[in-house]
Amino acid sequence: MRRVFCLKFTNMKFNIEIWAVKKLLDLMDSKKLDLNPPYQRNSIWTKQDQKNLVQSIKNGSPIPNLFLLQKSEDKFEMVDGQQRTRTLKTFKDSNEIELGKDDSEFKNGAFLEYQIPVTVITEVNDGDGEHIEEFYYMVNSSGIKLNRPEKFKARYFGAVFLKLVEKLTTGKGFQELNIIPASSQKRMMDRELVEELCALVMYGITDKKNQVDKIFESDISEKESQNCEEKFNEILEHILRFNKITPIKETRYRQRNDFYTMFGFIKDNLNIDKDHLDYFYQILVALEKGIHPTKEACKPLSEYALNCVSQSNSAKARQARLEILNDILLNESSSLNAAQSEIAARYSLDKGSMIEKGKYYVFELNALQKAVKNFHSKD
Repeated sequence: MRRVFCLKFTNMKFNIEIWAVKKLLDLMDSKKLDLNPPYQRNSIWTKQDQKNLVQSIKNGSPIPNLFLLQKSEDKFEMVDGQQRTRTLKTFKDSNEIELGKDDSEFKNGAFLEYQIPVTVITEVNDGDGEHIEEFYYMVNSSGIKLNRPEKFKARYFGAVFLKLVEKLTTGKGFQELNIIPASSQKRMMDRELVEELCALVMYGITDKKNQVDKIFESDISEKESQNCEEKFNEILEHILRFNKITPIKETRYRQRNDFYTMFGFIKDNLNIDKDHLDYFYQILVALEKGIHPTKEACKPLSEYALNCVSQSNSAKARQARLEILNDILLNESSSLNAAQSEIAARYSLDKGSMIEKGKYYVFELNALQKAVKNFHSKD
């Protein structure tokens, strides 16, 4: 059965149709349905979500409307319903979604004939400001709502800045770090972190939301994109080297706020010898056991931790964290500064436990590691 209602809404024309599941799957099999237009988010449904959808169909319950954009006479683009459609395909072609002992009769019969409401968008008048990605954003305002990176992908899918961020996020170097859980990657949280790091490279420390929003709204030039990419990768080279010393995913510095601060520290100190930067990283790893947002913790480490949990994405908190790292690692005097003195007192280190690295005086690593281990073994 195919019922068609032709409507016009603002600058968009569409038909409301009723399709059998089989028709939808046939379009996929014949490569006539694009499930991955550039504004789409990643697939985020769980196996239980998929099972619930198929069970609803088996029970004869209605499922939400699908939205397709008709690109030509027989080719379509999925605007909304990607995950439902993938679920239907998975159920038909595999045994990954099981409802009972034997689903074959349902799978090859009533399932294929199940009727789905489909809105087919036939015309979008871009000249009047009605863009398909804006419509995608609108229809996704309910259900599992779009988060910030998903909204940006929908609204700015052609932006130079978005292309840069996606290139860096999917690049071998950033992927090698493996610091973003798979569940978070599904919601594009890895890309959101790279957006913030790019903003840091281009504009220094800023409030998270404001600067990234501004960059997307105004976009950047190809030259600015190239410059940012080069600087980003230069910083990333150092972090990948750190990763071989102690995998970052095994430290607290895998966390968004800590990683942002470490990235910013390197950005500001690219002139420092790489061996010294490696040494500084090992000091940070040694100190991480003492980083807690409590009054009982060592003062500079406690303040660092507090700025990771309270208004952590504000420019003020970000700057405070960076300044604490600077105090610990970039002391040009042979005398202990205030932050170093607090740490030395906490871990019973004397002035003889300091060593010169380039023009900076820092803790001797072996002495620090031993002192920290001994102190926290009592916890």
